[in-house]
Amino acid sequence: MKGLIIRDLADLTMKCSSNPPSQIYEVLTNNIWGMGLDPELIDLDSFRTIAQYCKDNNYYSNGNVSYNDSYKKTIESILQTFGGFLYINSGKIHCGAERKTLPVMTFNESNIIGEVKITSSGSNSYCNTIDAKYTAVGNKYGNDVVRFPSDIKNDPTITRDGRVIAQALDFSWIYDQKQLATFANRELLKMKYTTNTISFTTSDAWNLEIMDCINISLTEPGINEKYRVIQKDISTKQDSIGIITVTAVTANDGIYDRKRSWYMVPIGINRKGTNRHSSKES
Repeated sequence: MKGLIIRDLADLTMKCSSNPPSQIYEVLTNNIWGMGLDPELIDLDSFRTIAQYCKDNNYYSNGNVSYNDSYKKTIESILQTFGGFLYINSGKIHCGAERKTLPVMTFNESNIIGEVKITSSGSNSYCNTIDAKYTAVGNKYGNDVVRFPSDIKNDPTITRDGRVIAQALDFSWIYDQKQLATFANRELLKMKYTTNTISFTTSDAWNLEIMDCINISLTEPGINEKYRVIQKDISTKQDSIGIITVTAVTANDGIYDRKRSWYMVPIGINRKGTNRHSSKES
């Protein structure tokens, strides 16, 4: 949010801040142009933790708030800049960031109740190429598109699929190419490493939070992997009070460790300068 003085949650000073969680907090609580939520509804500690995480990793967010955009769209644009997410826990809005983490619990036949539902990743949302739009400072702040991976002809995944399956993602609030590469690569690698979704019920998940990592070990389906919690539903039915349904997706550390090359795609959307080509390793 260019030029707007807000409270930077990393150090609690008032300034023009490019810190993403600080900007989201402002959108949520500002009484003039924001949602005007009561700060008591927000877990400030979680926002401050991720604000420091963004500061430590040089993840910045720069964009313009438009009255034509919904609050949801604005917040999602900012979340894209650091792999962030918002969730409700204990009645408060929390801020988190998707990153490589250790499992906090293990689930197996001893603490899972009833059947386990396993769903393989579908083809509807699959892609093997990401076209990532970002704001290019060197292009007079116009939009450039970067393609991942760069070597389409020799990429093993594309060769296996037999064709390019592209997905366009909007990272317009990112200015830095290295930051763009980090999160565009992650989205592409999720297509490779997120192989299935699992859903089960248990009474031992009260302390689990959204995006926590867990180990799941089940003999019959042959599962012994790390998963990331994406949904947690607490039953309020009289005959199943205390039972929690957990939904999780495979969480391979390769999503965060691997790097892939990229190159500029001269599509020409809102471009103010001349087309330029470049090849780099991210």
